[in-house]
Formats: sequence, C-alpha cells, structure tokens
Amino acid sequence: MSIDYQIQKANKLTTSNQNEEAKIIFKSILKKFPQNLRALEGLEKLKIKSLNIPVSSQSHLIELEKHFNQRDYKTVIEKGKIYLKNFKENGHVVQNLLGVSYEINKEFDHSLESFQNALYLKPDYYEAYYNLGNLYSTLGKFRNAIENYKQALHFKKDYHQVYNNLGSAYFQINELDLAFSNLNKAINYNPNNINTHNNLGLLLTNFKKFEEAEKHFKKAIELNPNFYQAFNNLGVSQKENKNFDKAMESFDKALEIEPSFAKAHNNIALIHLFKGNIQLSIKFFENAVRYNPKLSEAHRNLSTIKKYKNIDKQMESMIDLYFSPDLNNENKMHICFALGKANEDIGEIKKSFEFYEEANKIKNVNSYYDKEEQEKIFIENKSLFSKSNIKPPQDINEKKHIFIVGMPRSGSTLIEQILSNHSLVNGIGESDIIYKCVNKLKSLDKQTLSQESLKSFKINFQTELSNFNLKKIFVTDKSLLNFKWIGYILSSIPNAKIINISRNPNAVCWSIFKHFFNGSEHNYAYCLNNIKSFYQLYLRYMDFWNKKFAKNIYNLSYESLTQNQRTETHKLLTYLELNWEERCFDFHKNSRLVETASAAQIRKKIYTNSSKEWEKFKPHLKDKLNFIF
Repeated sequence: MSIDYQIQKANKLTTSNQNEEAKIIFKSILKKFPQNLRALEGLEKLKIKSLNIPVSSQSHLIELEKHFNQRDYKTVIEKGKIYLKNFKENGHVVQNLLGVSYEINKEFDHSLESFQNALYLKPDYYEAYYNLGNLYSTLGKFRNAIENYKQALHFKKDYHQVYNNLGSAYFQINELDLAFSNLNKAINYNPNNINTHNNLGLLLTNFKKFEEAEKHFKKAIELNPNFYQAFNNLGVSQKENKNFDKAMESFDKALEIEPSFAKAHNNIALIHLFKGNIQLSIKFFENAVRYNPKLSEAHRNLSTIKKYKNIDKQMESMIDLYFSPDLNNENKMHICFALGKANEDIGEIKKSFEFYEEANKIKNVNSYYDKEEQEKIFIENKSLFSKSNIKPPQDINEKKHIFIVGMPRSGSTLIEQILSNHSLVNGIGESDIIYKCVNKLKSLDKQTLSQESLKSFKINFQTELSNFNLKKIFVTDKSLLNFKWIGYILSSIPNAKIINISRNPNAVCWSIFKHFFNGSEHNYAYCLNNIKSFYQLYLRYMDFWNKKFAKNIYNLSYESLTQNQRTETHKLLTYLELNWEERCFDFHKNSRLVETASAAQIRKKIYTNSSKEWEKFKPHLKDKLNFIF
C-alpha cells in the first residue's frame, strides 16, 4: 500500500470524524518515515480538531503550523501576530510557535516574551517550558534552562525529549553526575537518539572514560554516517586520550563531510600546535574563524600564538563579536580572553586588564572552588604523613620517576622539555595517574598508612603507567597539582624524585588569571582571591613536604634557570643522576608533543624577562591582589 494511498485514506477518515482510525494510519507512516510532512500535518489537524476550536480560528492555526513545519519562520511571526489580534482560542499555542520562531531569528527578547505569554495563558503548558529551557540554553543561562526543563517534566513526567537537553545543561555547569543520570534516562527512552549518544560521548570524555565515549560516538555515526559533529567529537575524545593520529583522522573525516565545519579546523590547528607546527596551526585557526567568525574559542586559541601589532581584521572581528547582542556568556568569555591578549600586545594595558577581568568574571560563575575542602585535604595529608616514616624499598630495575610540581605558569613545561630532550628520558606530560591512585586508596577508607596500602598504591601506579609506551629509564610527569600527593609518591614509588619549580609569585598569580584552563581542576583560577588562597596553600604544602622529605625534593627557581640556563641545567641533571647532554640546552628543538598553554612559547629559546611582564598591570592590580604584590 503506497504512502499516497494511506495519506488519502487517513484524510478521508479525518473528514468523516473517524479520528482514531486516522491517527493510527498517520502514526504508522511516521514510524517508518519520521519526517513525512503530510503525516505530521495530518496529526496536527487531528490535534487541533480535538481542541474544538471554532472553524475560523482553526483554519488559521492549521495554516500557521504549516508554515512552521516548512521552517518559514518569518511568515509564522507575521501571521501569528495577526492571529493573536483576531482570536483568543489557543493563544498559548501561537505564542509558543512565535517564541521558537523568534529564537531561530535570533530575536531573543521577543522569544522570551512569547514563551512567558504562553505560560501566562496556560501555566501547565509543558512544551513552552521545554522551549523556554532551550532558549536559556542558547543564551548560555543554563541554570535558568534547568529550572524550565524541570517544570516541563513536572507537568509531563514521560516527556523524554527533555532529558537529553536537561543532561546537556547540567554538563555545561559541571554538575556531571546529574548530567549522566539524565542522559541515561534519555537513552533508555530512545536508544537511537543520535544527539543523546553524542552528548553521552562528550560527558564520558570529560570523565576520561574514553573507550565508553568512543562507543557512543560511533553509535551516533552508525545511525547517521553524515553526522560530522560526532566525527569531530570522537576526534576530541581521541585527542584527550593522546591518540593524536586517530584524532586527526576523525577531524579529517568531519571535514570530508562538511569542509566548512569550523570546529574541526580549530581542532586540527590544536594538534599542529601541540606538534610545534606553528604556521600550520595558525593557518587552520584562521580557517576556523573565516568559516565561522563567531567561533570565539578559535579566536582565543589564535590569540595565544599570534603577536598583534595593531587592530587588524581578526581583532576587528572579535570586537564586533564582543558587542554582538546574541553572544552568549561562554562565547563572550573566550572573546574577552582573546581581546585581553590582543590589547596587551598592542600596548592598550587598561583595556587588556578590563577584558581579562570580564573573562574571569564570566568563567568564575560556573567554576566552583571549595576552599574549605582544599584545606581539609591539606590537614588530612599533614596528619597522615607527619608520623609516617615508611620508605619504599629501592629497586634497581624500577624506572626512575621524576615528578615536576608547582603552580601553573611557573615553567614546568620548560623543565620537562629540557629533561625529555635527554636520550634517557621519556616525558608523559600532565597525567592523572597519581590522582587516580590516591582516589583508589582513599576509596578503601584507609585512615592510616601501612606497607600494604602503599604497596597497593605502587601496583596501581605501575598498572596505569603501563598504558604509556615508555622505553627509557627515566620518566617525567608534570602534573603540577601532584604537590598535594608528594607524601604518597615518596612513600610508595621507588627511585622517585620531586622537582618543585617556583617563580615570582606576582608573575605566577597574574599569568594564571589571564589564561583559560580546560577542565575543572583549576577552578580557583578565575578569581584573584581564590588564586591567592590556592597559592598560599601550595606554599604550605611545600613547606611541610620540604621538611619531611628534604633529600627527595629539588627546589628550582624559574628565574635562576632562565638567567643561568646552562649552570642550572647542569645542577638539575646532576641531582637526577643524569649525565650532561648538549641537547638538553637546545630544548626548543625537542619535537615531542606539548599540550599546555606554553605549546608555542616552548618552541623558542628561553625568554629571560617574562617574570617582569606582570609589572605593566601593577597599577590595576594594586587593590586586587595587594597582599601578594
């Protein structure tokens, strides 16, 4: 039986008021062909008919919804206004259609007003709550979005379309458990929802569960082989898992499907940046902002490796974007960081400071930092290791582990580049191995240390480390926040040594404030008071560890290293029991991948005056960070 015949039959049944029989036919068509417009329109007619709207308004509403389904939003707005002037029936339905149409046309104030009108007319109108939630998500107001999604579910418990968007909103404000719970509800309702699989992949990537994330991305791609966004997100997950070649293949596949997809250009640029291909990186960042001038993250990335000499076209584009009324808060944050850097380059220091300050203010809203919890962890560590004298047995067959710790922006990438350029050293960059091992030990509820528990820590450490292809005797790990866990490291890992890199505190704190950090481990970084608090906590940790493990900690000054590179490198290698190699002096020729904010800078020779760059901002910082400055 052809679709045309089924449609005709259903329409005849509708005309003769055999509505239930007509509905069954329309639904059977949509089960096979979900986007069939005639079946969708038929169901809409039945829905309107069931509301007993007078014929005069009913025909207008049918016509209005027909334009909406055809995505003729301009006509919806024009005729929707006329409808509201002439009819009172189903005004809430028309207001809802207007709200969606205004949002798509980026008339956000009108959209908000229409949704509010719809809810005034029908307070339990769950579709309007859902669409209002979508509007707030578009505007980056995710907490408002969440409240409206909850209202939609309050009035319609099985409104499964909401769960995907609710989970995504929770993800945006870093409430990851709630995000995961709602996305799982969404996938249980509809196992073939490509957007939910994509969102679950993104969330699992955030949890560093890369294999599970890959399964969801690949399922989304299986369901829609042209889903180029899923290819791109798969690439991001592979990049985070250090599988850069696979990531590049995924990004290339996204561009094969959609050559102008700016996010894929941005991600390819990042991999070239990590590899030290600076010119190629610039080329792909410029592609990204050319294809999508509103991709603020690409503007920010480009600003980190570009030296601005004047207000060029890209900077003009960023300024236009900053003043754009439809720029949401997340994108504005990226643009403010970029304009802070650009204005700093061209000597507009006051403007630069104002942009950096605004960027951090926006970012800090959704960056929860718990000072009390950090203090609690410090007290626990101090109590745990104050009385402990457990030392790991030395093992001549064990690799020699070098942990570089300190505050961000202190020169840790420089140290790892110097050391990893040595023929006997592998550098693994910033890993979460120690953090994972500490959490596994804590999950056993160990309140005291024992040889058994620390042996378990060592086994977990070796298991995690086996995921890296390490062929050399020495291994560096520059996860800076490992300064919290030095007691665990030196009590359980044979042949472990710590390098604590310190730098002028003024330079460190200001440099942290003007940089964007991925992930949540640096949530203190977007508020000057929190930066001060965290910096002081770091000093207290190192004061305790230096007294406890003096022989195993090498304290290195960044300023001394940059002023006396050869001498300080000799001293460092001697401490680590490494012979001198001239290539350690030529660290900038090291071809290993670097994923930190210093990825471009580290390809150049040492810059000796970087610790003084904060001074030009001193007039603006006097009342902001006064007890450090």
